[in-house]
Amino acid sequence: GPGQISPSGVVWVAYGEGTNFVISATNRQRIFDIRTNGVSLGWSFSFDSVWTNFTWANVTSNGMIEAWFTNWHTLAVASAHGGAWAPVGVHTGDAGSVWTLAVTNSPMLFGGTQYVCIGWAASGSVPTNTVPGPGATNTGSFALTEDSGIVWQWATNYHLGLTALGSGTLAPMSGWQAAGSVVAVTATPSLYWHFGAWSGDTNGCAIAGPVLDAAMTQARYLTAQFLPNLVTNAPTPVPEWWLAAYGLTNPSFAAQNTNDFDDDLHFSWEEYITGTDPTNPHSVLKIVLQETRGGTSTVRWLSATGAVTTPYVVQWSTNLLSAGWMTATSNVPRDPPTNTFIWVAPVTGPPVFYRVVVTN
Repeated sequence: GPGQISPSGVVWVAYGEGTNFVISATNRQRIFDIRTNGVSLGWSFSFDSVWTNFTWANVTSNGMIEAWFTNWHTLAVASAHGGAWAPVGVHTGDAGSVWTLAVTNSPMLFGGTQYVCIGWAASGSVPTNTVPGPGATNTGSFALTEDSGIVWQWATNYHLGLTALGSGTLAPMSGWQAAGSVVAVTATPSLYWHFGAWSGDTNGCAIAGPVLDAAMTQARYLTAQFLPNLVTNAPTPVPEWWLAAYGLTNPSFAAQNTNDFDDDLHFSWEEYITGTDPTNPHSVLKIVLQETRGGTSTVRWLSATGAVTTPYVVQWSTNLLSAGWMTATSNVPRDPPTNTFIWVAPVTGPPVFYRVVVTN
């Protein structure tokens, strides 16, 4: 190689004695190996070693000393979020040495922020990144033939989380969005529903009714509230979707709302409160058992759940002609198919009457 060994050429050494040699490398080279009679000494030389002292002792025969040299180059690696292999920093390698570069930590998640490696900028013998984008995180192998560099490039994404309250859909779906982008989120109500309002991280967003332009300057979690269309011609508003579920739409929601379709003496709006089926005469709120034994009364009634789930109230009175109904118990959870209430009546003598009440 182009380095030097001193003394050089043929050196005469007295039998059994030794001699010293100075082996030196020139600029941008390093000592690669030292061999005696063709056998490597197995020494390790660092890249910043440009010379070494070597003593061959006890020379008893003719021999040969060989100094091997190699050129070297640098490889500079940069990555804003680490994870690079070779690691971030400046590396030194023999000319022609083979390197494999990759990013091993993409994507990186920090709460609602995501960092994704999208490729690299190359110089020297590093191959050019021809297809940048997510997943372009490995160059494969290449030979280091000159001073080179690679800068791993990262994109920042923010999470857009979307939630619908009520019945409706949101587009697009929840997911990662590029930082700085503006995502138009559209809230579409289901049939018999309408859009209500946006809530959540709406700061800095433009809102036009059901369309919200989400400025992805941060992670955003947005909620769209959908409200049911209500039929309001009765004491209790009833959702259109509930009447439609039973086919009670013609000639109009209002007409069916105050109609007793199944002839069970309960209007549709009343059956909405009780959770019963307005098209089934056997689905109705009524007491099916009341008996008193030894001062203990048992009341059992048909129970149902539906859109309204408020609890039952059991009331009692000793006079059906008066308005003096008193509460025996309240907050009785609905427990289909029947609820049972057992009670020690507070009066004796006069008959005790019971009724079950449920309100919206």
